[in-house]
Amino acid sequence: MTQLFSPHDLLRIDSSSLAHSVVTEDAADSLAARACLERTPFAVVRRALQRNGQIPIGIRGRSRSQRHAAWLKPQAVSEVITPMSLLVSDATRSEPAFAALRTLRQRWRTLGFSWGPTGSVGFELACGVATVTPTSDLDILLRAPHAISRVEAQTLSAATADLGCRVDIQIETPHGAFALQEFVNNSSPLLLRTSCGPVLVRDPWHLSQHEPVLA
Repeated sequence: MTQLFSPHDLLRIDSSSLAHSVVTEDAADSLAARACLERTPFAVVRRALQRNGQIPIGIRGRSRSQRHAAWLKPQAVSEVITPMSLLVSDATRSEPAFAALRTLRQRWRTLGFSWGPTGSVGFELACGVATVTPTSDLDILLRAPHAISRVEAQTLSAATADLGCRVDIQIETPHGAFALQEFVNNSSPLLLRTSCGPVLVRDPWHLSQHEPVLA
């Protein structure tokens, strides 16, 4: 059965497959990207189309400046970790982003949406390598297969207002993802990130073929 991969999924990569399973966008980045994966064999699925059956991935280095775009053969994936599965992980460190996640788990324990941490918090919870700093944001992906109202969006946003760090919530629709805060602010059109690139939309759940694509 074909394995489906979604943006923000974290992939554990079989270390024995690195030499022939990872292709970087920029050939000059190949050695640096491979060195990152040899230290920490995890990558995140990028929001882009597959190429020749290969998964678009982002590779994380030791600093924000060390990020690499690459492509991965699916056969090299030994484990898929979704943001939602990370909610059961122990977020015990004292950094504000972890404290915010612990509070949000309590506030949203009966939330009718599937959600989970992404970004540095998700990466650290998945691979166990200290990545979160005292100034890190808490990035959240929340799946909304059906339209939500602005009142619901405002309620979601209000739950993050006093958490002690910046919380960036991306709402995932069947067509792509948009920033919750832009929706709360009644931004129109709305920037929707899709696998084919960003588009400006009126309704992120129902796209028109005439929606303008951003260069």
